Amino acid sequence: MKKLIRLILTVLLSSASIFAQNAPQLVDEFGKVNAEMNFARLDSLAFELSNAAGSTALIRIGGGGENCFLCNYWQGSYTTAIIKSRRYPPEKFSIEYCNDGGDLAVRFYLMPPGAALPPCEQSVTAPLKTVLFDKIYFYSGPQVRPLENTVVESVSPSDGEYSLAALNEVKKLLAKDPKSRLYIVVHPGTLPGAERKTNSQTVVRRSLANARAEFVKNGVAAARIATFAGAKRANQIFLELWFAPAGGTVPKAKPVYFSGMKRKQ
Repeated sequence: MKKLIRLILTVLLSSASIFAQNAPQLVDEFGKVNAEMNFARLDSLAFELSNAAGSTALIRIGGGGENCFLCNYWQGSYTTAIIKSRRYPPEKFSIEYCNDGGDLAVRFYLMPPGAALPPCEQSVTAPLKTVLFDKIYFYSGPQVRPLENTVVESVSPSDGEYSLAALNEVKKLLAKDPKSRLYIVVHPGTLPGAERKTNSQTVVRRSLANARAEFVKNGVAAARIATFAGAKRANQIFLELWFAPAGGTVPKAKPVYFSGMKRKQ
């Protein structure tokens, strides 16, 4: 009888040990951090991954609250850019978005073969009112490009990058609501990295035109995009991207329209 009990206990302990070895391992979690910390934390994850033979890294990014709409997708775009810039093997990293309605929450997991996490809510709930989901800052010119395809450094200035992951979610919302719109609002300013003096009105027009063309190229119907110039808020020029559900408008305080610039519908 004692031998049988010992055998059962041995089997149970062995099973528990195997389960523990195959269980996901949480190695880091954080909210909003600066660029340097994003790099440092991903470097630490890559180091942990290099010492875990056969494992992969799963990056779960939660968020989606009213003050954090699609911020988890922007974080995912930035994470993708860092992984590419560091030349880490992309097949070893995966990103999963959880739309839990809270603030930004990033969790790094080491995933042994066969490991799995409980599922989370992955669909984006359409907001009831107009919400800001991205900002595009310019440094040297009004060109617009996906953040995912950008080589980034821990101290590199923003230069026309937007989150393609966030835009893809907006495209889904636009498809579900025929009367919804994507608003591109430019706030005039200077180009701090420009080598020569540039005409501010020309830069404003080009930034709007370039953003509009970029989003149309990525599958947003031109008729669903509205662009206009807002008031100057800082010395540096930047764009705001807003999603407006049916009946929603972009909150603005007496936008400044330049001569010859008409609001595009």
